[in-house]
Amino acid sequence: MFLSFGTNVATLTQDESVTFNAILTDPDGVADIVGGTLRSTDESLEFGVFAAAGQPGAYSISLSWAQIHQTEPIEFAGGESPRGFRAVFFDQGGNKATDELTLDLVCAGGAACDGSCTDLAVDGLNCGSCGHACDGGEDACEAGACAPALSRCINFDEGLETCTAACQSFGETCAENACGAGITTRTFNNLMWCEDDLNGANKIMACDEPQMWNIGARAIKCCCTDTK
Repeated sequence: MFLSFGTNVATLTQDESVTFNAILTDPDGVADIVGGTLRSTDESLEFGVFAAAGQPGAYSISLSWAQIHQTEPIEFAGGESPRGFRAVFFDQGGNKATDELTLDLVCAGGAACDGSCTDLAVDGLNCGSCGHACDGGEDACEAGACAPALSRCINFDEGLETCTAACQSFGETCAENACGAGITTRTFNNLMWCEDDLNGANKIMACDEPQMWNIGARAIKCCCTDTK
């Protein structure tokens, strides 16, 4: 039977480790205890094997945040996530003893995505929710929503004459003079330059203003709300 089962810390965050300590006794003597493992509360997952910890009947196992994530993915919002653990021990007669505890996994930024602490309000790779990436990249998230970003390249022969029409074709809305240093459009000599983002010319213009397709502006990117 368990005399005690606990941890050396009450909470755990990224890059930290926790030690689980168990002390048991047995009617036939502690030498009759075969050993134990640390598992999930439903015992479907195993985190590792307890090692003898000095005095007879004492056992421990240390796990890092990364090791816990590897066994059971860490992902949550709201600042913390209680995680249950069960210690399972056996004696030589096959008798089983179990005990459980809960450890709070916490992140200062309020959330964890794929095992990494983050702030969903400003993380452009996890904007508003885990896995929701902004077109504008990791710095394009404001208050949990993606900021406007330049669209994919639009070639002159696609029949999209305004940025309003172009953004609508993506299911988004044109954001007038809201990208970069305050632009609506970036023009390029050709589609290849556009796709490589080379030698673009920034333009301040209205969303409904028709594009002036010419030899120096055969492809464009439009500033669109990132609403996907």
